[in-house]
Amino acid sequence: MFLQYAAPGALLPLYSTRLKELGFDPMTIAACCATQALGYVLVSLSAGQTADRWFSAERCVAVLGALEGVVLWVLADLSDPYAVFGVTLLYWMLTGPIIFLGTTVCFNHLRSPESEFGAIRLWGTVGWMAPGWLMVAWFSAGRADTADAFRLGALLAFALAGYALTLPPTPPRRNPAARFAPLAALRQLRSRTCVVFLVCTFGVYLFWPFTTQGTPLLLKQLGVPHAWMMPTLTLAQAVEATTLGLLPLLLPRLGARAVMLGALAAWTLGLFLTGVGRPVEVVVASLPCNGLIVSGFLVVGQMFANRQARPDLRSSMQALLTFVSGLAMLLGHLLLGAMRLWLGGDLPPAFAAAAAVTAVLLVVFAAGFYEVESVPTALAAE
Repeated sequence: MFLQYAAPGALLPLYSTRLKELGFDPMTIAACCATQALGYVLVSLSAGQTADRWFSAERCVAVLGALEGVVLWVLADLSDPYAVFGVTLLYWMLTGPIIFLGTTVCFNHLRSPESEFGAIRLWGTVGWMAPGWLMVAWFSAGRADTADAFRLGALLAFALAGYALTLPPTPPRRNPAARFAPLAALRQLRSRTCVVFLVCTFGVYLFWPFTTQGTPLLLKQLGVPHAWMMPTLTLAQAVEATTLGLLPLLLPRLGARAVMLGALAAWTLGLFLTGVGRPVEVVVASLPCNGLIVSGFLVVGQMFANRQARPDLRSSMQALLTFVSGLAMLLGHLLLGAMRLWLGGDLPPAFAAAAAVTAVLLVVFAAGFYEVESVPTALAAE
């Protein structure tokens, strides 16, 4: 978990500001940022099919990690918009499957995912934070090239490729009755609760690009020093890691519904605070809410989805979530780019609009999501 999240944690926080330094216009930045989502959409279902039906998940992670490192190293030296777009797209086509396949390995080998996964997943958050603090030391030594963060990510990806070979074997589980695993996984999410879950997950990921693309640009506008950009953004991950550590205590007492509802409410508040836009202290104070939505809604949602899946469909269930999130983020990145053009680069109104929509999602989730212990027996038999 530490290594698979460390590489994108080195790339993503400085990515939009790096492109602005290269002179890219708002829609070009939005298009390049949208490659994360496009990559997820293009490969998620096929990677889930591969891990569920053909190859061991841990070996897929090893191969993809090695390729991820090569691509990141190349990306650090590019400045042409078309080249940056293409290579970044290739990077996310490799990284998206790594993340959900790592989750699949976890769920397959933990005795009690509901109580154990949070404590394991928090190391992914620590991994995301670590490159930011390493780059502070690097920038403090007088080295101001933001592309060095990408090179650091490449080294971490190579380390992931090597370490993945030591993971416990997670071979595919062939099921002749359900040859196309992603479609079989989708059929197991037909209840009203599951539909509400997918709709709200889509909505959260639709506005997630406002935090990954928009927040660094807003902080830069507000005068946050370049060297402290990544550490400031890790305030979200600090709260995320803390909450993940508390999930084994919170879930048995409150249940998935209450935890997810609280996280969605907190993120709505955070978007509203960011929409206020000034002073910088208000925007910084909103960052912990980004950590809460990840740990309390998205990670708990992964557990919920895993609980609905048959053992032979768990990779494809996580791939389905990756597909939904990728499609939503693709639209979200382009939406933010268009809003930046329309608003003349003024970001707070965009965040305020996002807060209004997530408030509606909060009502939908509260009205339509109820605890489901496991996949219905009729569906499990299919």
